[in-house]
Formats: sequence, structure tokens, C-alpha cells
Amino acid sequence: MGFRAPSFFQVSGPTGGEGAPIPGNIADPVLCPLNPGNPVFCAIRPNARQGSNPDLKPETSKQWSIGTVFSPTKSFTAGFDYWEIKRQDLIYELTPQQVVANFTTFPNNFIRSADGTLTGPGAYIQAGYVNADGDVTRGLDVNLQYTMPLASGKLTATLDGTYIESHRERVFATEEFTEFAGQWTTRNIFPRWKHSLNFNYTQGTWGASVTHRYTHSYFDELPYGPPPAGFVDKVKAYSIFDVSASYTGFKNLTLRAGIKNLLDTDPPFTAHNYDFVGGAGWDPRVADPRGRAYTLSATYKF
Repeated sequence: MGFRAPSFFQVSGPTGGEGAPIPGNIADPVLCPLNPGNPVFCAIRPNARQGSNPDLKPETSKQWSIGTVFSPTKSFTAGFDYWEIKRQDLIYELTPQQVVANFTTFPNNFIRSADGTLTGPGAYIQAGYVNADGDVTRGLDVNLQYTMPLASGKLTATLDGTYIESHRERVFATEEFTEFAGQWTTRNIFPRWKHSLNFNYTQGTWGASVTHRYTHSYFDELPYGPPPAGFVDKVKAYSIFDVSASYTGFKNLTLRAGIKNLLDTDPPFTAHNYDFVGGAGWDPRVADPRGRAYTLSATYKF
């Protein structure tokens, strides 16, 4: 069982002041059917507010897993964990377009002006945080380790990876679940595979390691309007290598030097503006834009 209470911001934060015009025209779900084809009611851009909701309930979750670890030889160990997490009353931030598309569920979220329209003084659409129906995520965690003597030292190879078999979610219980494994969804990404592969070699007081970090490609968020020429709807895989060396020849002291992102790999481009920061072009949940970096550390134990 799991439990997550809404944050202070989600319950008591600001709600967008006077709001801002929504992106793209919409049809008034009440007045457009009464005035079909009239752009005054059927092609409007009302203001929308987004933000907190004092009536939010906490998220709850149920999960299960089954796993096994086996070691066919002294030098090799393999572990596999198959798991599923089901969340309910998911804290979810509705867009104004979703409020409009589900007008009968949120009739009180349409604040109209004195003349009854959504574009007059004081009118707006209230979007923001609600408790969505939930989501279900299922996957496999893999841990492999192999150790062998090499020259007069020891080499250890370790793989830690996660495969996302399925991620299905829905906002409303009346909807069918939508599959999002291998693609971007609202505020989240679900690449099919992600791993860290490490080779560590030790010989006496010296040590060296090489680490490969990898995130598989996934389908990107589509930009508003027609995609620009040459737009590719997939974020490329992100693959980088880190190297380091260490020395423990001094009592209680460890010296370490390393290079992160050895090949100076750029983060893959994404059309998604993470947290609405315009022009970012990369996602910090996947990649690091800093490129190659050098590290040096000294650790002393008393």
C-alpha cells in the first residue's frame, strides 16, 4: 500500500490571477450548439486559470512484485524483479482543453461574465489540479553481476536496468485506459529501457571504472499546430560514458579523479518545454546539458 498527500502548493497555492488566453480557439460547449457556426461562440479564446484545489484528496497505491536471484557460478549472480504499481485518485493537473472536452463533468469550472459569455469581463475557465482516476505501471528490474580475476587484480561488471512493459492511465473512470509505454505523456516520460552498466577493476591500492548510462528513445510530445518541416516525433536514445580512477595507498585517505560524459555527448532534443520553461529543448529527467566534466575528490575517514 502507498499514500501521497497533496502538497501545500497543490491545495492552497495561487490559481493564476486573472488567467491567460488558452492556446488555440475553442467552442463554447453551451452557447456554440445554440448558435452553430457563429465564431463569436464557436471560435473563442477565453482566459483560463490553473493552480491549486482545496478539495484534493491524497493519492493511494497498491503494488506487488515477484522476484528471483540465482547464482549458477561463484562469479555470476542474476536478479529479476517483476512488479506492478496501481495508483488511484492520482493528483493530476488538468489543461483548459480537457475541462472543455469534459464539460459535463466540470460544469462549475466555467465562470461566465454578466452577459453569459466566456469572453466577457471576469469570465474564465478554471483548470488546474484534480484527482484523476489513476494509472497502472508494470515492468521488470534486472540486476546482473559478474566477477573475474584479471592480471593480478579483479574485474567486476554490473548491470542495473529497468524495462517498462506497460504504463496505462486515464483521467476519468468513464474513459478507456491509454497506453503510454515508450512515449511522453503529460509531465512524465516512460522510455522502454534504461540502464547503468559498470566495469570496475581493482589491483592493490589502485582502481578504475567505466560506466555506461543509457536511456532508450521514446516518442516525443507534439508541438501545438502543424509540426515544423523536418520535425521528428521521437527523442533519440541518450548514451554516455563516465570514467574514473582511484588510489587508496594512504592510510584512511581515498583520492579519486574522473571524467563525466567522456565523449561530450549533447542531450537529445525534445519539443516538450519541461515545466513550461520555453526554449529548453532537453529534458533533465533524461539528460544533462553540461557536457564533459572533470571531477577530483579526496575522502578521509577518521
